[in-house]
Order: sequence, then C-alpha cells, then structure tokens
Amino acid sequence: MAIYGVDRGDRVGDAVWTEGSFKSLGINNVNDFAAEYLGLPDSVDDTTAYFFTNILSPDERDTQLLVGSDDCVVVWLNGEEVWRNPALRGLTLDEDVIDIHLKKGSNPLLIKVSDQGGDW
Repeated sequence: MAIYGVDRGDRVGDAVWTEGSFKSLGINNVNDFAAEYLGLPDSVDDTTAYFFTNILSPDERDTQLLVGSDDCVVVWLNGEEVWRNPALRGLTLDEDVIDIHLKKGSNPLLIKVSDQGGDW
C-alpha cells in the first residue's frame, strides 16, 4: 500500500478500502469518518485506521508535512517510513512537523492513526 497505493474496494484482510473525505478537522474527525463512511457506531475507540492519498508534485522539492493525531501516528511517503510518534496524547492539529522530500509527479502517502480511549 505504501509503495503502490490502493483503490476503492481493494481488500486488506477482512477490511475493504473506502473512499471518503473528512467533513471537519475537529477533535473527533476520524471517529466521525468511520461512522459516516463505514457505518460504524458513533464511538469507535481503541482502534487503528489507515488513510491513503497521493500527493501530486509539479517538481522535485523539499517541504513539510503537518500531522495531528490523537495517540500513535505512523507516516509512509513513497513506500518509506518518514515519521513515527507512539504518543498517548489529545489531538492538536498539525502538532507534528515532518520534513519530507517530494519527487516530481506521484508521491503515495499512507498514514496510520491509532486511538487509545476516545476522541480521535
């Protein structure tokens, strides 16, 4: 996934990749996403979710990726792990600033976010 990406409907174990968009960047946005797109209960705690997108860059460049998470977060860019923060914390948007290098064209980005106890 981190190298080649995924498409809507692809299976990973018992899970199926679903396409969607965050409606807000609020304190419980991953939970809201799971409830809306996956039909899960209003409170999905003690869970891990993966999100994939593709960054299209017009040229090769160094830049920063801003990541906010409630608890552990791992980030892969172009198939390589570029960030890991095994934190147990409350959500603050853009609290981790990661220096990254984008190549010209497609740059697959995979993010794993884990929750341990609520609001993620």
